[in-house]
Amino acid sequence: MTITWSQDTGPATGRRPEIELSWHRCRLAGVDPATAPQRLTAQEVDDGSAFLAAAAPVLDRLHEDLTDTGHVVMLTDRRCAIVHRWTDSRGAESALDLLGAVPGAVLAEDVLGTNAPGTATETGRAIVVHGSEHFAEDLKRFSCYGLPVRHPLTRRIEGVLDVTSVAERADPLLAPLLRRAVSDIEERLLDAGRASERHLLHAYQAAAARRGAAVVALDDEVVVASRAALDLLSPEDYAALRVVVRDLVSGLGGRDAVAHLPLTSGREVSVHAQRVAGTDHGAVVLLRPSVDRVGSGPLGAAAAADLHAADAGTAPVLVAGPTGSGRTTTARAAAGPAAPTLDAVRALVLGPVRRAQALRDLLATTEPVVVVENVDVLPADLLRLLVEHASSGARPRLVLTSGPLDALPAAARPLAALCLDRHELRPLADRGTEMAEIAARALQDVAPGSTARLTPSVIEALAGQPWPGGLHELQAVMRHVGRHRTVGDVVVADLPSSHRSATSGRSLSALERAERDAIVRTLQAHGGNKVRAAAELGVSRTTLYARMRSLRISEV
Repeated sequence: MTITWSQDTGPATGRRPEIELSWHRCRLAGVDPATAPQRLTAQEVDDGSAFLAAAAPVLDRLHEDLTDTGHVVMLTDRRCAIVHRWTDSRGAESALDLLGAVPGAVLAEDVLGTNAPGTATETGRAIVVHGSEHFAEDLKRFSCYGLPVRHPLTRRIEGVLDVTSVAERADPLLAPLLRRAVSDIEERLLDAGRASERHLLHAYQAAAARRGAAVVALDDEVVVASRAALDLLSPEDYAALRVVVRDLVSGLGGRDAVAHLPLTSGREVSVHAQRVAGTDHGAVVLLRPSVDRVGSGPLGAAAAADLHAADAGTAPVLVAGPTGSGRTTTARAAAGPAAPTLDAVRALVLGPVRRAQALRDLLATTEPVVVVENVDVLPADLLRLLVEHASSGARPRLVLTSGPLDALPAAARPLAALCLDRHELRPLADRGTEMAEIAARALQDVAPGSTARLTPSVIEALAGQPWPGGLHELQAVMRHVGRHRTVGDVVVADLPSSHRSATSGRSLSALERAERDAIVRTLQAHGGNKVRAAAELGVSRTTLYARMRSLRISEV
């Protein structure tokens, strides 16, 4: 492994060429040198990852070598998030805590400016950053070496090993120490990868022994599929399959787990998954086709087609779900593009008299179907008007939207009860298996001329997002994609940096949600000050950081 730690300066600014290029990227990204550390946010850290397992003994040796030197050892992952931080200097630890450079914090160059982990991740090359070469003012008291760790087989960057000190210039003697440590981590990754792949292949061979079985074995890097599975699955289906398998095997040990997966072909398969011992996230999957049927699609396409048929009848339909779940799109697809629509929320500005008249005019139309959105905010007298119309069996047919059924106000429940055809949509974050079609449709909606294809890696990243903004947020992401790529394959790098990493699919328990709420309230009460919050909660700062990562508390 040949590594060059350039020390040459550029002629114009006195900065080395790689530092000057980094500063240029920071300016283009809008990084503010005065406030950059304030943009740091923490992400969840996988303490059981294969990368950390391979690095652990090497890091232990590095800690011994650097004891009593005041240096800081940090390891970041592919996201440039800190997954390990060590120092025996209380001063250095406090300085990093104040900056927000804690485990889980993302040190990407477009967030924090020029820094060894972020710039090494950006360029894929070793870098030394002396104090004044940092772009952010608050980092200029630190100097650091950063060296990417690559998987020996895939050559993909797994993370960056960094050694930092509070000094104007980095000690050149650190370079060979860092090279040796990275080489040892990469060797351990190779050994672990070989063993993991052997376990996965053996599990696949055992499951695929029956001729014609549709079997897939997969982990983070490898997918092995039988011919029958290849006939069933399209490339987009593999991303959805990963989402299903991740949820199935999470916490299940060696027990079998079953779920159902709609495919892009319109068929549905039952997914029988079992975790493979000796692998990080490996599983072997048996696929069994269900009875052929046309899938409902991400927005109820089959139901929409039935509703839009000329002989669909007059029974009212209710599309319920949280904001951003696609209820408006579903209702309008069901009613047809020409169907007259009244949005009860927007109609609030009309006042009681004009709003009531607008609803009566809508019900008097000669169109076969009308849409009334957000019926749960209508007053009782207008809800009774809709109940009378729905009970009469008269035209036009009603297609209604509302919030979740279990949150309907009492006045709206009689109307909902009349809608025997009810479609309750789940939040976008719970529809990972449908993400391929949902995202493709969103891309077409916001970039109609695009012929770009969403790769399985992109679909998997999207399926793992929390989506607090629902479909509106997804459309914003697709607008970003459409501006950057209109043809060819959309890869993860084409997504906004905020959506390139999937979050954990694990749901919080009721007890964990209560703990999370308590921590958030305490942090808010102290203006985000972790030291004061930890003192009030009666825990150490280290424990607070760990719980924040586990409970997915990124910022307050």
